[in-house]
Amino acid sequence: MSTPKTGRKKDSSSGNNKDGDETPSLRTSDSGSKLAVNSSDRSLFRSIKAELARLNASKQTTSGGSGSIAIKNKEKAAREKLQKLFQKFEQDSYVIIYDIMPTKINKLEQMFNEDKHFNASLEDLSTDFSKLESSGSKSVPCNKYIVDLEDALKHEILEMSEYMNTLSIWVQLNVPRIQDGNNFGVEVQSEIVSVLEAAGESGYGVLGGFTEYHIARGGIISKILKHPGIEDYKRAVVELDEKFYVKTGAVVLDLRNSYLLLFDMVSKNISKLESPRGSGPPSFIY
Repeated sequence: MSTPKTGRKKDSSSGNNKDGDETPSLRTSDSGSKLAVNSSDRSLFRSIKAELARLNASKQTTSGGSGSIAIKNKEKAAREKLQKLFQKFEQDSYVIIYDIMPTKINKLEQMFNEDKHFNASLEDLSTDFSKLESSGSKSVPCNKYIVDLEDALKHEILEMSEYMNTLSIWVQLNVPRIQDGNNFGVEVQSEIVSVLEAAGESGYGVLGGFTEYHIARGGIISKILKHPGIEDYKRAVVELDEKFYVKTGAVVLDLRNSYLLLFDMVSKNISKLESPRGSGPPSFIY
């Protein structure tokens, strides 16, 4: 497996880069790894990029004088801020690729095979409507086994989306200036960005499925309360719970497979992601 460039690795004992640069403050991910970037950093990155685009547009209409100098000073300050953010995204990306991804692959495999949330029996999933009828209560709880399963998966899905977002921005920041020829590495970057973004977005579809399930289940149960003697409604709830549990439990394997394929793709092409034209670090702000 490829390893990060030695010039970019951090000295964990001193809290500084090997070349003496100050390391950004870190936060700890669920897997115990240190991450520097958070959602506010991503928002800041986008706002600075927008400001640079505005300044570049202003330069086209400003022809010298104090106005031109002011724009250049603002542009320099914005580029310095982006440089610091780039270093944070780069640091986090190496942690995600070489630390978090392998850890997640093993963790998700273990969850599917050993975690109680993924190994309930079909008998456990059945809802006992006899107690509801004897008590006359109109309150019907959610299926506890499915709610626990959703909670376990929701955390993993949101984490994966965050990791994919960080990697996607880092790869895009490594895209070099547009020029004719020698663009194969840039095409590799573009392809991997598309895969990363698709992986991050796919999890939101699963979360949407959670909502649809509860709406469907609630609709059937409301009919049971109105027509308690119709056994088909009760059977429909049991079938819905069983189908959703089996389908949703398999999502953890989908997450594992996504991490595995992405790790393979990114690690095999790491040199193209870092320097797509093979000529050293790109000038990432243009």
